Amino acid sequence: MTGVGERIGADGVARRFLRRRLIVDVVLLAVGALLLATGIAGFTYLARQSNHLAATGVLATATAVEVDNYHYRFQQDEHIVVTFRVRGVVAVARCYIGASDQFVVGQSVPIVYDPLDPSHAQLAGTPDLGPIGAPFLAALVLGVLVAAPGGYRLFTRRGVGAALRELGKDMTATRFRRWHLSLRDRDEQLELRVRGQARRLAADTHVLVCGKDRVVVIIDPATNAVAYGRRPQAK
Repeated sequence: MTGVGERIGADGVARRFLRRRLIVDVVLLAVGALLLATGIAGFTYLARQSNHLAATGVLATATAVEVDNYHYRFQQDEHIVVTFRVRGVVAVARCYIGASDQFVVGQSVPIVYDPLDPSHAQLAGTPDLGPIGAPFLAALVLGVLVAAPGGYRLFTRRGVGAALRELGKDMTATRFRRWHLSLRDRDEQLELRVRGQARRLAADTHVLVCGKDRVVVIIDPATNAVAYGRRPQAK
């Protein structure tokens, strides 16, 4: 029984691997972009709501009766509870504060409240969104973590197709450590930072190296392992 490499050739193995990797990278980039868009849209909406309250609300001086200042890293719910009078009636509201804000019980605090719902209030000046912004912050962080690998691999694989169209030459993979692969033959020695299946290239493995320009594709016909990288720029 013939193996996959024998049926479609070394360059066919490489093209199939890179095509599958391209699909994965595009999906990662699309999902990351969607998460980033969700986070940006959420923060934009919340900022507009806060700006609307600041523009249409009533400015008042309240008294802090309960204080929960910033206590631990990544805390999102630091706040103060304040009381103030609205048409002779005492109203109570929770106002979220920033990590650098420090309040004490009994302190006078300038706030802006909604005249239709006095319990909806925020600090005057630079209000904080509070925990409602946490999901959108998580979407932004997760979006970067998801999109970055896909985008980086798409960037680094530029020129791979052109490299595969060039005739390859036999070289020996002598060492692989931390994504750095050493290759040599009688005329040349290369030190490349590579991606792909380089971990499957054992020491002293005879491989096919395609690409005479900056981009290089390495194929092991015996194991169908495929890796790609860039030649170091001449200093």
